[in-house]
Amino acid sequence: MKAKKVLIGILVFFVLAAGAAVGALLYYQNNLKAVSSNPAPVSFRIEEGQYGDEIYQNLYDEGLIRNTMVAKIYVKLNHMGDFKKGRFDLDKSWDLPRIIKTLNDDSAAKADEVECRFTDGDWAKDYAKTIEETFGYPAAETLALWNDPDYVAGLMDDYWFITDQVYESEHVLLEGYLAPETYRFLADSSLDDITRRLLDQTAEILAPYKDQMTDSWYDIHQIMTLASIVQYEGNTPENMATIAGVFYNRLNDGWMLQSSATTCYALYEYDDWRSCELNHDIASSYNTYTHYGLTPGPICNPGAAAIKATLNPENTNYYYFMADACGDGTVYFAETYAEHEANVEKYLTCY
Repeated sequence: MKAKKVLIGILVFFVLAAGAAVGALLYYQNNLKAVSSNPAPVSFRIEEGQYGDEIYQNLYDEGLIRNTMVAKIYVKLNHMGDFKKGRFDLDKSWDLPRIIKTLNDDSAAKADEVECRFTDGDWAKDYAKTIEETFGYPAAETLALWNDPDYVAGLMDDYWFITDQVYESEHVLLEGYLAPETYRFLADSSLDDITRRLLDQTAEILAPYKDQMTDSWYDIHQIMTLASIVQYEGNTPENMATIAGVFYNRLNDGWMLQSSATTCYALYEYDDWRSCELNHDIASSYNTYTHYGLTPGPICNPGAAAIKATLNPENTNYYYFMADACGDGTVYFAETYAEHEANVEKYLTCY
């Protein structure tokens, strides 16, 4: 009878142990499951110096895993503790194995990026302010780099469109060559990284026109200069091509360009566009009301549309144009000065 009781006790022990093992296994498997059945993206970050326990707790706090201990056991059993640093796109609908696998994947780790928008027609000093706001580099530091003759000389080795003529430019040597675009940069990008990214974009824009620019009567610097004036004066690809045609007509016939946009750049600091119209006598080589030909360098950073328009101008008999700055910005063209004066009288009523 005693032996029978012992046997029963042993059987009970094994049944309970087996039950506990099954329960533990079910508990473990249940906690491997996703927290949610519905997709719910989460941007998760592992910083330098963060390790296992802190990572598991952060995953739990973000609602990505069910249990930190189960996560730790899973990682130990599967030898998957080589967590990468960076930002990961995870989802609450992913199970624990998928999440851990992702955190061990170098290619899934995303470096910190920032978005930076440079607008068509803005000046280099505006770009420098944008860089300061985005990256923290003082605008003065950026402009100093873009005006460093030795730095610019180094860029000439890598960018065919930057020539010695940029040294003729006032204010900023790289003015006109910094392609406007919305970029995504690594957050720790250097000023050289940022500059070269803008110049790479310029190279991409100019690539289809390289032969055309080389064969032109105008050199590359002159083309970029005229494109910048066209950019400043125009507001659509269509009227940019017509404006470019007007400027070519004037240049070909030996007229002054008489562009108020160049007066703006000559002033360089002003509060109202009317100042550009009221200072046509300013002493500056950028004043095309007192100097023939093009300005010494670009007056802004032109976009792809302005460059295309400059290289493919519309052939017309127009010698004058004006924009309705008081209204909707429509550009009106004229063949004669009398027609131009009539347009000014009719549309520039706030001047």
